[in-house]
Amino acid sequence: MVRSLLHAVPPREDGAITGARVWGTPLLVSARDAALANGVAAQAFELDDTGGCDHSGAVVVPAVLAALAQAPQPVSGKALIASVVVGYDVGRRVLEAAGGYDAHNGAGWHSTGTCGPIGAAAAIANLWGLSPQRCRSAIALATSTSAGLWAFIHDGSQAKKIHAGRAAEGGLLAAALAAQGLSGPTRVFDDVWGGFFTSFNHQPGRGADRRVGHGVEAGPGVAEALRVLPRHPFGGGLRRGHPGGNRPRRRQRRGRRGAAQPDADGEAGTGRSRSR
Repeated sequence: MVRSLLHAVPPREDGAITGARVWGTPLLVSARDAALANGVAAQAFELDDTGGCDHSGAVVVPAVLAALAQAPQPVSGKALIASVVVGYDVGRRVLEAAGGYDAHNGAGWHSTGTCGPIGAAAAIANLWGLSPQRCRSAIALATSTSAGLWAFIHDGSQAKKIHAGRAAEGGLLAAALAAQGLSGPTRVFDDVWGGFFTSFNHQPGRGADRRVGHGVEAGPGVAEALRVLPRHPFGGGLRRGHPGGNRPRRRQRRGRRGAAQPDADGEAGTGRSRSR
């Protein structure tokens, strides 16, 4: 799948970019193309974790590593890890403010593609040391790249893998634009027409005290979120055959027309094995 993607997005030879590595190859491409290709590769076998936006390991990590090629100053290992943590944290806070995994994904949106770019943008803004104002713009601009539908579940389409790559690329693009001074919508997380929560979930963002968007600022915190970080120990196709390695699942739910809906562990009542 990655080979097909590289044919569609060939290495650039314009001499105007700093190269970033496509993992497992000798190819150097633009940072955005590397984030896209590596994000797709990281999600290809369903062996990535399911924390943050839900697949932040396939979104934030490829985005941050690709962004190193455009970093304005040398980056220490400590700063790199801190930026990844920021990306996981912001992605999860946005998802929880959107009602949580069940509400957001149950509406047909794949949170890896919708919340992922926001976490990736926050991570890169931190990595590059952007000002608070430009960091806010990066996060807000990333919402304009939020996308991804669960339609792939009905026929086993490979479209799902693209969601992680596009989220990584979108977050990097948003941060790069903000770094150049492009402003983002300041009310994108408010209860307004065209806002993130009202558009994707048709309701205001909700937190513990039910105030609009409060969940973006409240939540379990970074340490707790990472402590309970789930992962795919056997891959999507093998999880049903290894029940001892899986968490307890809630009863599968079906929509009004009998369409399969993802449950709390990302499994849909389709009769087919898959992971989120």
